[in-house]
Amino acid sequence: MTVVDKKKQKKQKTDPVQDALIDGERIIREARVHWAIFLYPAVWFVLALLVSAFLSPYIGIVIILVMVCLPGIDALIKFYTTRLVVTNKRIFTRYGFFSRDLIQIRLDRLESAHLEQPFVGQFLGYATVMLSGVGTGAIGLKYIKDGSVYVKKLQEFLITRSERKEDIK
Repeated sequence: MTVVDKKKQKKQKTDPVQDALIDGERIIREARVHWAIFLYPAVWFVLALLVSAFLSPYIGIVIILVMVCLPGIDALIKFYTTRLVVTNKRIFTRYGFFSRDLIQIRLDRLESAHLEQPFVGQFLGYATVMLSGVGTGAIGLKYIKDGSVYVKKLQEFLITRSERKEDIK
């Protein structure tokens, strides 16, 4: 390998999900965070503009700084860094910007996967995906885009695994 090839290889950005895969593992389904994660900061922004216009600009600025900027930055980080992945061996989620976190459950240890979808989420297409595994508590991942499709894939796996166990008995 030449020096130029090594420099090109270093410049290429690697996909963090691909980096997290182990030998023989392939992605079955991947989900990302829905844009609705920005609704909370947007509502507060509109409220702050109304307060600034009709009551006090100083109170409006404080509302924007506290209730819009901080949740907005948090939403941006979650939107761009959170990925929920089902592979043929496990489920994992990667998130975080300053520090990366990886939560994983092996598929053979998965007990249940269900959906919590609020009224607005039904129209906009997002849900909270709840996962639980043997020896783990419930893991809730909010604002997952097309969460119902994701949970359906997991349920299919759980059902086929259950049927295989019954066939063995």
